Amino acid sequence: MGLTIGLSKGSGSPKFRNYWNWLEAAGDDIEIVDLSVSADLDADMARIDGLVLTGGSDVAPEHYGHPELEPICESIDRARDAMELRMLDLAEERELPVLGICRGLQVLNVHKGGTLIAHLPDRVEGGEAHQKEGESDRRHSIEVVSGTLLLKAAGDTVGEVNSAHHQAIDQLGPGLMVAARSADGVIEAIELAGKMAAPYLLGVQWHPERMTDQDSGLSSGVREQFLFEARSARILSGVSKPLPKADPPVPPAEPPADEGTTTLFPIIQ
Repeated sequence: MGLTIGLSKGSGSPKFRNYWNWLEAAGDDIEIVDLSVSADLDADMARIDGLVLTGGSDVAPEHYGHPELEPICESIDRARDAMELRMLDLAEERELPVLGICRGLQVLNVHKGGTLIAHLPDRVEGGEAHQKEGESDRRHSIEVVSGTLLLKAAGDTVGEVNSAHHQAIDQLGPGLMVAARSADGVIEAIELAGKMAAPYLLGVQWHPERMTDQDSGLSSGVREQFLFEARSARILSGVSKPLPKADPPVPPAEPPADEGTTTLFPIIQ
């Protein structure tokens, strides 16, 4: 069964091709839709089985209530912010699986009412270790929280990921839970707290699509779990829901007898 996966942005520079390659490496029959160039976003969102929010520029801080932080943000793209927040509204309506990567994790948190650290070195000692070194990703270890969906994907409570971000989650959005942290306490992954009763949602701060170790559970495991959820969503979307049972007919009420009236019965001889 083929899948249709939407990328919130899948073109514009060579790095976006990494997302296509990563998804296609699963070997499934996958159609990928670059939603950033969609002529009809609502129509394209209606035909996808899962949504991947890709990396990129900083989220405009007015979206999380701190417009004064804009001077320390980088490359804000307000049109993209608006489009991705709309995508998440539509994904919620359709109960689509969502995977957020780097910026995508941050957009997920903001959409849920959370806030961001606008520049990690200003708030976290040694925060520079999360940023790129020249043009290369840095690497660091993370600890995965027990009992999470991420742990099922990763297969281990510890692992190493790449890192290329100067922003991170500050206040977690309501309904979300931490799924992983780095040693300095930075939130590295999030998911829904009530995951068994809600659509699949996972956000990771690293870039699984360009990790050196593509066989790591933090890369291929994350991808396989997301695609499994997309397949499940596709199957469920094709199942007709039973019509609600009709209420039983209500018998007509007996007309009340007039007060003061005597009912006469025939006398049988």
